[in-house]
Amino acid sequence: MSDRFVASKTNPIDDCDALLKRAVSTCRSVNLLGFTDDMPALFERISQETGLPLTLRQDNRSRYPALSLSDRQLDVIRNHNTIDLRLYETMRAERNSNKFIRLLRKTGLLGS
Repeated sequence: MSDRFVASKTNPIDDCDALLKRAVSTCRSVNLLGFTDDMPALFERISQETGLPLTLRQDNRSRYPALSLSDRQLDVIRNHNTIDLRLYETMRAERNSNKFIRLLRKTGLLGS
């Protein structure tokens, strides 16, 4: 494991805003960013924009029933993952903007 990874697991986060800014910058550097909680819509949008016949399938089905969390458990998770939640919300908002179409054009998946 890299020193940076080990430090990220053991050292407290000193500057949440700087960490978030770096994470947003990293996410912006990828050509296509999708979210698994909205995978069917992502596949549909890419299929519509590119004309490719994409279908969503699930190869690795769990043998366990779907688990649910209480509102209190979800609040605890949110409170312990504030930077992750801010990153998710920031990138989700950008993904829902016209930037998505520009990225498809940049990668050549969508004509001019």
